[in-house]
Amino acid sequence: MAETTGTRIDAGTNSVTGSSIGTGNGAENRTSAGAEAVAVPEVGGRGAKERGRWWRGFTGSVAAGLAVLAVGVLGVAGVCLLTNAPGPGLFLLVGHPVAAVVALLVQRVADRRNGAVAGVAGVGVLVIAFVALTLFWWA
Repeated sequence: MAETTGTRIDAGTNSVTGSSIGTGNGAENRTSAGAEAVAVPEVGGRGAKERGRWWRGFTGSVAAGLAVLAVGVLGVAGVCLLTNAPGPGLFLLVGHPVAAVVALLVQRVADRRNGAVAGVAGVGVLVIAFVALTLFWWA
């Protein structure tokens, strides 16, 4: 009998106990006849999962902030149109929504993928935000 953390495997009966996910009653999971019982190590390392959650939350907030900024710019343009006041130019009126949509699409990739792809997509959101703010506000 081999033991791992939380899972017990009995090679004599080809059964695994202690890891009955979804049964709710502690029933044994049987392996097929003649198959070797293999110990499955428990997944640890909550730190990596929490870092990923923090990163996705941060980049998602940046993407949402760009969307709110785009709506704000369009709202200001509408007020300026009604009052005949000079407002944001065409470059800003088109650029802000485009940057927001692209950032939200890249954030969607970051939310749905894992590993390096999610990390690179998150960096992409930050790059899009930096370029948008540089072009539309600081230049």
